[in-house]
Amino acid sequence: MTKKKFLLINYEYPPLGGGGGNATYSIAKELANNGASVTVLTSSYKGIAKYEKKGNIQVIRIWGGRRKLEKCSIFEMLLFLCNGLLKSKDISKEIKPDACLIFFSLPTGPIGWWIKKSLGIPYIVSLQGGDVPGFMNKELHIYHLLTGFITRNVWKKAEFVVANSEGLAKLAREFMQSANHKVIPAGVDSQVFSPIDKSNVKSKVKLLFVGRLVYQKGLDILFDALIKIKDKNLWYLNIVGDGPLKKELIKKAKELHLDKNIHFHGWKNREQLLRFYKNNDIFLLPSRDEGMPNVMLEAMASGLAIIGTKVSGLEEVIINDNNGLLVEKENPHELYEAIDSLIRNKNIVSELGNNASSFVKKNYSWRSVAQSYMYLLEHVSEKTNE
Repeated sequence: MTKKKFLLINYEYPPLGGGGGNATYSIAKELANNGASVTVLTSSYKGIAKYEKKGNIQVIRIWGGRRKLEKCSIFEMLLFLCNGLLKSKDISKEIKPDACLIFFSLPTGPIGWWIKKSLGIPYIVSLQGGDVPGFMNKELHIYHLLTGFITRNVWKKAEFVVANSEGLAKLAREFMQSANHKVIPAGVDSQVFSPIDKSNVKSKVKLLFVGRLVYQKGLDILFDALIKIKDKNLWYLNIVGDGPLKKELIKKAKELHLDKNIHFHGWKNREQLLRFYKNNDIFLLPSRDEGMPNVMLEAMASGLAIIGTKVSGLEEVIINDNNGLLVEKENPHELYEAIDSLIRNKNIVSELGNNASSFVKKNYSWRSVAQSYMYLLEHVSEKTNE
């Protein structure tokens, strides 16, 4: 049987970016482990080789003006898109992929559209959250209005449009019912992210947040919840991530006299994140909107007790009072009660963390995620070759 060749395209790929890039890396690795030949087309960055090959995976990095590891501006996304449209046809002619897997409707979707139009190579779009109209509506409404016609055309020509949660798929169907929608959840590498003993939680419980510092993530609600905890000696919050609201959040922490209990660590790479998961007790996701965040699955696999909001993507994974706690979004009092109940009952922290790790290991793995994508990619490539 001829080895299948797949081209994966994402403007972010480790060490660049966050969840979407890590998903691309993990799926590429597992596709290669399943015997496929995988090429990843992504952004270049100073000090990183523009071409590398390890086993069945080769990575090609093209210029997109990227200036920071942790984030990409709209202008830089546009540069990557333009350069991708210029170079992807020749790259595809050289590697001859059977099918393409495109991460994000924008900025990468039009590259898949162009490859199919010019060479007839089919593509699948993997939705990650912000690329779906209706997601993060307060922040991205105008952006989605302006780019909606591009998203429609990308989805129209895609063989499948794959969301990483049922909630995200629902939003996608509301935007364009006629697309061929599928759901394949995110995953986690349980060999990398594994639990350590949390039975001896110290007197000062360590809370952890990992993510972009944006309105969607609800950190303002978290601060309003934390101020309700009267004894500040009971907790400490580590915030890992960067974003446009960082200065505003630092200011709010000072105004609420929480600044001595909150440490902003900035963006951290995958290896550094491992240490944060192992050295903290409770993982917080006070989100207003979510797909299925990789950091949630990583934290759960690492044995942290988790508190999340009742939004799609989180509700699909967190089972209330079993492997975590769920509270209403934008409700600081409910969030306070959940945090307070755990920091005063440390034995429950260990129990929830153990349940979370077992649940994620059983139900969410990148191996099973990649097998689902492999099935779809093989299906569309065989259909094209009929």
